[in-house]
Amino acid sequence: MKLFGKELTGKASRDLITRLVLIVVSGAVLIVSAVTTVAWFTHSTTVRATGMQVVVDADNYKLIVNRTAEYDDAKYTTLSNISGLKTKLGTEGLSLSAMKTSEAGAIAYELVNEDEDTTEHTRYLRPGSYGTLTFYIQTNESVSVTFSVSFGGYANDFDEHDNPIITKVENETYLDYLKGHLLFFTGRTGANYDSFVYTGFVNGSFTYNTGEHSYLTSSQIDDIFDGCSAAELDELKAEHCYQVVLYWEWPLTYSDITDKIEDVKYPSAVQTYLNTYKSYDNDTKSYFLAKNLTSIYHDELNDGYNDADQMIGDHIDYVVVYIE
Repeated sequence: MKLFGKELTGKASRDLITRLVLIVVSGAVLIVSAVTTVAWFTHSTTVRATGMQVVVDADNYKLIVNRTAEYDDAKYTTLSNISGLKTKLGTEGLSLSAMKTSEAGAIAYELVNEDEDTTEHTRYLRPGSYGTLTFYIQTNESVSVTFSVSFGGYANDFDEHDNPIITKVENETYLDYLKGHLLFFTGRTGANYDSFVYTGFVNGSFTYNTGEHSYLTSSQIDDIFDGCSAAELDELKAEHCYQVVLYWEWPLTYSDITDKIEDVKYPSAVQTYLNTYKSYDNDTKSYFLAKNLTSIYHDELNDGYNDADQMIGDHIDYVVVYIE
């Protein structure tokens, strides 16, 4: 069996099929549960009741997103309760229309999934998928900003009258699996999936220093924000605008991670991260594996990784990535 360009045989193939039945949109595979991606920003100049620390002074810059109507198309909304999710996000104070943090304290918008298949439903998150998270920093000052990156999730549910509702996933075990299955990086080279090489592994946070990057030219702003009005484009050009891109991937198997660390697709920091987040004392991987944590056998490690994928698919319908 060959899936996502990788040859799989025997038990690995059977386990993968079981896993994908729940979380993949591909060909004739029955869809029981699909995972949709959302990202949002929060920006505050005060310390919150939860104890979260202030990142920077809000007067120094604005965060900007480039909104698109692409994901409002029916082909992305028919299999999931996207309208219910957006309503839920709105009740939690997240703006689904603002482009700038100066207009709203928190902005929600879709990640980009570059994993294309032959079906019309090409934007669902799944093992083997990959893509980008892009936003912009607008400032005329030289600033160095540290952003935290964390994960959350929502699930489809029903109220006491059997009406569909969206609930927030609180189970830390399921959320922790996202930390080992959605890997983020600050750099990526290569023309396609098979040739990708990632740099700058994001282990909970990353720093962007405008002094180390070039700001967008006027023509680049015109191209990137081509759906904006002339007045909006003028406002975007009133200050320097820097593009920030994170690259993400959901590795297909556990062996994919370890083999490609050796092949230098993933930086060595991923190996350090994999060995650090553990449940026991001998390099077990509780963010990556749902079982066989202490095993040294590839088949058993892949089984544990597949089971964690299954837990994500069973309990999380919508993945969220927090950039704060």
